[in-house]
Amino acid sequence: MSESSPPVSRTRRVLFGALGLAALCCVGLFASSIAIHTLQQALKTKLDEVPANMLGIQVAQRAHHARHGRFVSAGPHPVPVAEVRGGMHLWTEGSGFDTIGWAPDWQARGTYQVEVSADGSDFIIHGWIDEDEDGEAAHYTATKATDPVKRTPKTVY
Repeated sequence: MSESSPPVSRTRRVLFGALGLAALCCVGLFASSIAIHTLQQALKTKLDEVPANMLGIQVAQRAHHARHGRFVSAGPHPVPVAEVRGGMHLWTEGSGFDTIGWAPDWQARGTYQVEVSADGSDFIIHGWIDEDEDGEAAHYTATKATDPVKRTPKTVY
C-alpha cells in the first residue's frame, strides 16, 4: 500500500500564488526605488560640479586681488545662460577667467559669471546648470566671503 500526499486545496494554491505575487511586487518596488535613488545620486554628483568650480573661482579671485589689488569681472562663460543645457560645454579661452588664471579641469557642465561690486571691494560668482534639460537652470551664488548657495528650489536641476 502506497501512501500518497493529500491533494493541495484550491484555497492554498490561491494563497501561495497571492503571496508570490506580493513578494514579486515588493522586489519590483525595491528595485525601482534603488534605480531612482541611483539616478538622483548621479544627478547630484553632476550638480555638485558647479559649487566646486565656484570655490575654485573664489580662490582664484582672492589670489588675483592679493597680487594685483583688484577683482575681475567675467562671463557668462563658456555659454550664455540661455544656452545652458545638460552635458558638457567646451571651455574656451578669451574670458575674464583667463585673467585670474582659472579654468575647469576639462569641460564644464554649467556656465559661470563674476560680477564685481561698483566699489571693487567684493564680487558675486554665479553658476548655472540645467542637467535635467527642462529649460530651468539651477542657480548658485557665492561672494568673496560666502560659499556657494543654491538660489533656486531644491527640485530644480
